[in-house]
Amino acid sequence: MSVHTNVSPEETEALLSHVLSLRRDFINDLLRGKVRFAGLKKGELRGQLKLALEEGLLSVEDVLNFLAEREPAGKQHVFLYRAQSSVNDEWQSSDAVIQAVEEAGYGDLLEAELPVAMPEELTLSSIKVDESEVEITAVEARRYTEHIEDLDEYGEADDGTEIEWRAFAHRVARSTVRLRWDLTTRGAELHITQATEKGTVSNYYGEVVQRFSQQIGSFLDFSKFQPINMHKVLHELARLEQGANPLTRSRETSFESPGGSNVRARSPSRTASLYEEQVVRQALGSVDTPTSGLGGNLYWLQAAAQNGVLDDDLHTVIVAHDARVHFMRPSSVEAIAYVLGQVRSLS
Repeated sequence: MSVHTNVSPEETEALLSHVLSLRRDFINDLLRGKVRFAGLKKGELRGQLKLALEEGLLSVEDVLNFLAEREPAGKQHVFLYRAQSSVNDEWQSSDAVIQAVEEAGYGDLLEAELPVAMPEELTLSSIKVDESEVEITAVEARRYTEHIEDLDEYGEADDGTEIEWRAFAHRVARSTVRLRWDLTTRGAELHITQATEKGTVSNYYGEVVQRFSQQIGSFLDFSKFQPINMHKVLHELARLEQGANPLTRSRETSFESPGGSNVRARSPSRTASLYEEQVVRQALGSVDTPTSGLGGNLYWLQAAAQNGVLDDDLHTVIVAHDARVHFMRPSSVEAIAYVLGQVRSLS
């Protein structure tokens, strides 16, 4: 990794925001042995991170290395694809791929590390290729607000009404879009950092996919990547959940009836499977087919995963129509790989 010596205060704040978007135990690992973190709220750790940087207990390189290791485990949406044989065969020739990338004007991104700077628009930042794997990453700035409780104020209006002013800081963090493509299996995944306010916009993540495909279009035709059959995945997970070896616990699920109606069921709590009640199983059984699944809000069971890959039941949402898995909480690289592997094996 190149040494970043000239980092602006704004870029430093953005890096810290990105660190703070990750799991608390990950952040604790970064701070351990450097500054106090026990007993502090997550928002208070920003000051401790700044202190560690100011006193030389942490460097920008330390933070960048930390993000390179831990960022792939953050909250994210993952689209799953299978590359067509033709494009997969083409990209197994590293020399030809490198030539195509260079001719498209992106030669300087080959094997490049992600930059500290965060462009306002989605921008290609790194292209890594070897004989078995491809990783292409684009980055852009992600803006959000953070509640600063210490700056909240309370008062009273002229008529005696109690007034509360809540303070929010405007933050900027790094949002990444990363294509991981296994040339040996033709399996590909597009990992997109979870957005904040923008993420509530209809089809936001679909639009991110379109913007990414435009960015790489001069050297890779993304239309040659076909979404996996997530309808079948929902059907298979439901079948397993009602059997002796469940992988998941369903909080909510939905299917399309033959007439086009949306049939939805929800369990009484997040710790209960909606398939525990026979009446629900019977109702869903009449519409659950390998092609009718629309979506699932479910937990991957720690007990079903081997070798301690899950440290708790892992919450995800599956969106069938665009073959997407939403990881609702930061987890670990191994946990995400486990879930995506199970999903792909059932497709």
